[in-house]
Amino acid sequence: MSRMPVSGTSVVGGPSLSADLMNQVLASAGSPAAGTGQGLYDLSVQSGIDDAYALAVFQKESSFGKYGAGYEDHALGNIVCAGYPTCNGRFRSYPSWEDGYADFYQLIRGEYVARGLMTVETITPVYAPSSENDTALYVQQVRASLVAFRSAQSRLL
Repeated sequence: MSRMPVSGTSVVGGPSLSADLMNQVLASAGSPAAGTGQGLYDLSVQSGIDDAYALAVFQKESSFGKYGAGYEDHALGNIVCAGYPTCNGRFRSYPSWEDGYADFYQLIRGEYVARGLMTVETITPVYAPSSENDTALYVQQVRASLVAFRSAQSRLL
């Protein structure tokens, strides 16, 4: 179980967290997605997107799936439908948490990283635009969670 060192606010490089740590975070938060840390980890390995970023967005968007569209749709992030085959109102909907995770990682890799957007600061204005969010606050909250998760992991090593 090797983790790639990821620095700053880059989302690229693969996992920086263990499945065990993510399971602990999800369980302690009372998340309905508790126990899915291995899926977050495996998809991070496959996509090259840091699982700490995915977990930070999951926390910001729905308190780890506890509230709103994230809860109803098994969505890590509230991704606008935009032609996706299964939607619940305005957002994409998934049959399982792992399916929602997979779509998030694919979106970040294919739509953002592929265009050279590789940090929390460069992705967020497009992913969570100011027309719908307080983008500066979104960046601040995701960055703080990202750093906290990585710090928690480094204390366990």
